[in-house]
Formats: sequence, structure tokens, C-alpha cells
Amino acid sequence: MTWGDINAQVKTNSYGVQKLNELFAKFGLDKVHECWKQWMDICETELRKEIAKVPDGIYGPESDYLDDDGIDVLGIVPNEVRDTELAAAKLFVSPALGGESFGMVLVEAFAAATPVVASDIPGFADVASGDAAVLVPPGDELALVDAVTDLLADEDRRVAMGRAARKLAEERYAWPDVARRLESIYERVTA
Repeated sequence: MTWGDINAQVKTNSYGVQKLNELFAKFGLDKVHECWKQWMDICETELRKEIAKVPDGIYGPESDYLDDDGIDVLGIVPNEVRDTELAAAKLFVSPALGGESFGMVLVEAFAAATPVVASDIPGFADVASGDAAVLVPPGDELALVDAVTDLLADEDRRVAMGRAARKLAEERYAWPDVARRLESIYERVTA
């Protein structure tokens, strides 16, 4: 290990701490901590089930038994990265407690055909539909964990919700429809 490696690790860890602090500021330390604890318990249980399926032997990174499925907390990323990650995601989770004037993050997930689990708050509730999103009471960690777990366990439902999400985005939020509605508003205002 070189000083460059150590400096890179320090910077990476500092960035991680910054992103965690942003989550704590937005959702509250207790909520983030409780959700994370419950999620880790569920992940451990599911991981142990998967490990039990693997035959005895020695496995390396090239093995079919190892993959990189999991949770990625990306923080602020360029639009291209966001779009790529949303398209690859099994679902998008937003446990926001409020302050969302418009559910743009949900619409972005819908456009990528990614189903959503989110808090039932103004802004999110305005854009979500039951066939594209599961809304849970804000701050209810158990409901959030249950919704995520249930959706990940039901692949057919998750895929159907992704299709419905894409359809919703195309019908209500695609630029041709937005332009038509804006034009209608402008015509009424200027009449």
C-alpha cells in the first residue's frame, strides 16, 4: 500500500461520511439507523438462505455463485449516471419525510420503468399511482421494510409495476403531453 492508496481511502471514507450526514439531515438519524438495522437483518437472513444453497467448494470472483446484487447509495450524480442506475435498479426507494414539492425523483424512476417504494407525502402522492408505486406512511420503518421486501420477493408484480411506471411516465410526464398542457394554459391565460 502506498501513500496514494491511503490518501485515496481517506478521501473515499470522508465522502461516505458526508453522504451519510446528508441522509441523517434529510431523514433523521433515528429513522435512517432503524431502517438500516432492519434491512441488514433481512439481508443477513436472505444471504444465509442463499449460502445454504451453494455446494461445498472453493469459489473465486469468476464463480456463478457470486454477484454484485445489493443496495447502492449513489448520492448526487450526473443525469446520465442516474438514468443508467435507475434503468438497472430493481426498484427505487425514497423514504423522504417531506419537503418534496413535486415528485420528480419518482417520475425519473417511472421513466426508467423502475417501480417505486416511497413515503406517502405531498408531492410523491400527487405523481404516484398504485400500479407503479407503493406508498407507505412517512417515518414508518416497518412499513417501508415490508414494502421493499414484499416487492423484491414478487418478481412478477415488480415487473408489472415497472411497466405501469413507464406507461404512467409516457402518458402524464413526457414532453409532448407537458407541452400540450402548457400551451392550453397559455391560451387560457392570454384569451
